[in-house]
Amino acid sequence: MPPAAQAKILRVLQEREVSRVGSRKIIPVDVRIIAATNKVKEIYDANKFRPDLLDRLNEIPLVLPPLRERDGDIITLLNIF
Repeated sequence: MPPAAQAKILRVLQEREVSRVGSRKIIPVDVRIIAATNKVKEIYDANKFRPDLLDRLNEIPLVLPPLRERDGDIITLLNIF
């Protein structure tokens, strides 16, 4: 994600307001963002992601084991699909 986009997302999360492109009118928003990646450490170590935005997004870390490690889930999913 480009640094400019990261700054805009961080501003929305902190200030809870946005403005349309080309407009000066500020619109209050109440949003929740769900972000998922398996490369957080790599992105952070390579300085490709703002540390303050990462802290904002990493409030509730949810670790899910891969499907290959959840044998019971595979059978359930096969029955559904």
